[in-house]
Amino acid sequence: MGLYQDLPDNSYVKKLLLGIEDAFAERFLQMKKNYETATDKEDKRMYRDKLGNMFWELYPMVAKLINPELSTAKRMFLRYGLVDLRNLSPEDQKFILNQPLTPVDYESETMFYADEWLQGIVDGKIKPSAVDETEGPSAAASPAQTAQVVSGKQEKHVALLQVEKGRFDLFKEQRDKTLHDLSLIFDVLREIHSDPETRYEGVYSADQTKALDEIPSLHKEIRKINKEMALCARVMAKAQESLDELQEENNGSGGGAQESSSNNKESLMSEVSNLRQMVKMTVGRKGNPFPLLTSGFLPKESRDYLFRETVKKKLNQWLALDPEAFERTYKGEIMNIMPYMILLPGYGATGACWEALDNDNKQFGRGRVVLPIFTRSADLSLLTGIGDIRWQAAKEIASYYWMEEGLTGRYYEYYLEAKLKGDLKTLFITDYLIWMTKETQGMQKLEQNARYVFWRYVPLPQENKIKLSNKGYYYGQLWEKEQVWRQNKNA
Repeated sequence: MGLYQDLPDNSYVKKLLLGIEDAFAERFLQMKKNYETATDKEDKRMYRDKLGNMFWELYPMVAKLINPELSTAKRMFLRYGLVDLRNLSPEDQKFILNQPLTPVDYESETMFYADEWLQGIVDGKIKPSAVDETEGPSAAASPAQTAQVVSGKQEKHVALLQVEKGRFDLFKEQRDKTLHDLSLIFDVLREIHSDPETRYEGVYSADQTKALDEIPSLHKEIRKINKEMALCARVMAKAQESLDELQEENNGSGGGAQESSSNNKESLMSEVSNLRQMVKMTVGRKGNPFPLLTSGFLPKESRDYLFRETVKKKLNQWLALDPEAFERTYKGEIMNIMPYMILLPGYGATGACWEALDNDNKQFGRGRVVLPIFTRSADLSLLTGIGDIRWQAAKEIASYYWMEEGLTGRYYEYYLEAKLKGDLKTLFITDYLIWMTKETQGMQKLEQNARYVFWRYVPLPQENKIKLSNKGYYYGQLWEKEQVWRQNKNA
């Protein structure tokens, strides 16, 4: 009899390891026992490191079994890193197990736990994350990589369809409103009045004559709106045609469902590898890399961990101060494109940007931010993630001119003028944290030139700026300069 066979059938650990190769399950349980029973400090550290490595060997084995009916034990393992309920205190067990496990809507949701993210990859609802190329340009693409490219193209056309459909509907509303205004004028013109001088009925009054003058401008507006609608319709038709061609290409490529399933599984294993790197990013070099969920390592400073509803609540609070964080411009219109946020197991300290923009769909695609669930400071982790993607997205959009234009260009200019040392992006994220948590509350902690960069390129809502302008000389000065800038811009 081995350690696995000796476990009760209703044991959480046994349910987790069900379907895993017996030899590995036995080795994993033995290493877990060695770690838990070790008394020597150095032995404890050695077994902890080995158990952590074995955790990441087990992770893809469990991930391979993922499906909508995945057992709670396996789902909790993928989501939280929970290996054994006995590793949690009764209070922590209740707290973790009470978190909802309801199915997620991939059409509307942008925040996913690791198990949901991997399920989305398998189902083809989420495109696998980009990875650094390790092979030369002549290397042949794997079937999964080829499928990913096709999926990226499809996603781009779908996004374009959605955006243009939104613009089409908006223009239609504007046209309907203009037509309504025009109909009101016609109603006025149908009214019968008596001429006060001749007393003959049917002569337009002064107000009716004035209403006639509005017809040419409304007519011009309707023609302009209709032109925009026609352009939207042509773009949508072209995007739909491209989607149909890609679908025919997929259907005619051979392999059918079996090949598609194989490609998805290959993408899944690649994504599991990515997830491990994402966790490392949130932990950092000085953090706690141990991936197993235990009460001994859960941060005690706060139980405000980054579960989905917590992230949504806090994100809304911070975006109220930085409403332009995820904005992009398309045909002169502002779009707010929320990035995907992947909620990861482990004890990370900071959030991070994995992809600033979708390489296959830079205009409309979502970036990717990774966040550690069991963090010591939920606000710090969330803000570092937002600051990271803000910087990298601005840099990618500016392209070759990132040192000259926009947020990155102006901050780089400040970096040079102040003769700062160190990694540019890290310094920006640090200043972004100070701006969001201190400066927005009227506490002057940034250098004067840095404060200007954030005032101008990470702008607060106007009502917040007005409040700050009354709190200190420097804020008042920034507000006055902004008014002059606005006047010159509109001149």
